[in-house]
Amino acid sequence: MRNSMIKLVVAVVALSVASGGYRAGAVEGEECTTLVAARAATSHGGPMFWKNRDTGTLSNKVMLVTEHPYSFVALVDADDSAGRAAWAGVNAVGFAIANTASYNLPQPADEGREQEGVVMAEALRTCRTVDDLERLIERRKGRRLGVRTNFFAIDASGGAVIIETHNNGHTRYDASSFPGNRIANTNFSRSGGVDEGAGYMRFDRASELLETITADRLNASTVFEILSRDMEHPLLQHPSRGAWKTLPADRPYWVHSNYTINRPSTASAVVVEGVRPGQDPRLTTMWVALGEPVTTIAVPVWFAAGTPPEELWQGKAAPISAEAARLKAALRPLKSRERNEYADVTRLDNAAGTGWLPGLMAVERQIMADTAAFLETNPSDEALGAFQRRMAARALAALKAVETPSRTDIRVTASLVAPAVAEGIVLQRGREHAKAVESFDRAIAIDPGDADAHLLRCRSLAALRRYDDAVGACGAAIEARPGDAEALRDRGHYHLNAGRLDAGLADLTKAETMSPKDRGVFYHLGLAYYLKGDFDKAATAYERCSDTSATDAARVECQAWLVPSLLRAGRRQDAKALLARLPSSPVAGHSSLYLDRLLLFKGVKTEADLAATMSSEGAVTETTVGYGIGLWHLLNGRPGPARTYFQRAVGANLPTSWGARAAEAELRRMAVPATTP
Repeated sequence: MRNSMIKLVVAVVALSVASGGYRAGAVEGEECTTLVAARAATSHGGPMFWKNRDTGTLSNKVMLVTEHPYSFVALVDADDSAGRAAWAGVNAVGFAIANTASYNLPQPADEGREQEGVVMAEALRTCRTVDDLERLIERRKGRRLGVRTNFFAIDASGGAVIIETHNNGHTRYDASSFPGNRIANTNFSRSGGVDEGAGYMRFDRASELLETITADRLNASTVFEILSRDMEHPLLQHPSRGAWKTLPADRPYWVHSNYTINRPSTASAVVVEGVRPGQDPRLTTMWVALGEPVTTIAVPVWFAAGTPPEELWQGKAAPISAEAARLKAALRPLKSRERNEYADVTRLDNAAGTGWLPGLMAVERQIMADTAAFLETNPSDEALGAFQRRMAARALAALKAVETPSRTDIRVTASLVAPAVAEGIVLQRGREHAKAVESFDRAIAIDPGDADAHLLRCRSLAALRRYDDAVGACGAAIEARPGDAEALRDRGHYHLNAGRLDAGLADLTKAETMSPKDRGVFYHLGLAYYLKGDFDKAATAYERCSDTSATDAARVECQAWLVPSLLRAGRRQDAKALLARLPSSPVAGHSSLYLDRLLLFKGVKTEADLAATMSSEGAVTETTVGYGIGLWHLLNGRPGPARTYFQRAVGANLPTSWGARAAEAELRRMAVPATTP
């Protein structure tokens, strides 16, 4: 960022004609991510551009500027009362322009600078086409032009260009000449110095995302959903947006976001959708999202509609911008410069469903859909004005409805912890658990008190069947965060795998009191009681397990233990009723083995049917199916065949599986005289 003296000099020289304060140009360190697309590249058949505006001036507005020959609507800094510097805009004839700063074009120290906003306002006032823009640049060329930038513009005749411009020259690129008929850009110019400039990581990420977007999907909705709000990194393994919903809601998860497309300095985002051939230029639509994209909602604006909605300009800070700033404060609660680069993504989405981003995006999608249908009616100027006011009001209401409860437990971790944990999560989801453990070890080496790293490490160790190590890792998570119900549940689970019933039962009983709706707690608590032979309590736990299951497959896994628990607790009618209402359709994966067990008890399947599957997946099916058939024999008064199957399950060389643990328990019980239930 340039020093304030340079800003002051520019203000005195260039802004004296303004009736209100404004910044004329971008200063070093202000960076944007952009795209310009020709008609052939978009789903609506008109040219389009997008700009994520990264700037130190985080409060932006939208204003109508009355000029001659063309008036225009523009995105401006909130303190610019005259509209003398435009950062994106569209005029009365469907010409639209925006820019990114370029840091690899020449700019001698004794020449004018930081006039990009002034030039764009002049272009909106005077240009009908992108060719007019090029002529304006050529006409004003010289040391007083004061720009070092990539202008990008579209017009009503289908023009779509980037013009890389410095005081003494320019290079034009037409989007239609590029592969895919579109050009992405950040803060370097293709005609500038090689490997100079800035924004290369954002450019790489935008290019990567664009590879997934075909022309039939490229529109404002897709840009805001996929590009503008992206917080992944081209080099580091940040958790994807889809993975955020797996994160616990009760503690922050930090992502370093200074080199992502959605950044702490992103003040707004704009998409302008130009008209298709034969369409009225007044329907050129400027979509504006005031605020950091993940904290706001995009709304449509048309020049022909007249004054923009009050939600986009009224007051010192536009109402939508103010609400977005409120959410940004919750997303980025650490205020020093380096800390502010970290975002707590659990504010956006989390396992409890309390993040705000899915809800905001749902409102935005509906606004987009309603707008598309509305434009098909060829609305009047008055109708455009009324519609854009309704959409802005809807967006503001949705933003105001978001609650941001304060947190008192925010703990700052070293900058490398989040990437190491994220890398481990990605590896864990890919079942590369040995590598995941290494990633979590790196995170723990940086911050030994990171409870998430310990808990995630615990789960990967368990997946490797290193249950004793897993129990220790879960214990470290509990020590770092006392009273963590998830860690208690998991440690209890892995105690059972290791054959320590009492220790497992103690953890699971405590977890039940702390997390009374956790299906995983009930599943493993029921198993602990079952293995101990307390079938009354096992049945109660598995009933709650079944009740809290979200899918048929999950429910079947609980019921496969619930039915024998009910039978052995003397509740035969309850068991019979449960068997009568089993799902009629098959379930996939390991759950299908449990459904087979239930169907065997119901009489739909035979011993031969199940025995045929015993070796299908090796030791896993040998223990699961073997125990199920043995149990069926046992509860039908045939201890001899039951013992044979139990011994086969125990001998399958997978002693930590539930089938093997249950078979061991049955063999111990059969060794002493007992009454068959």
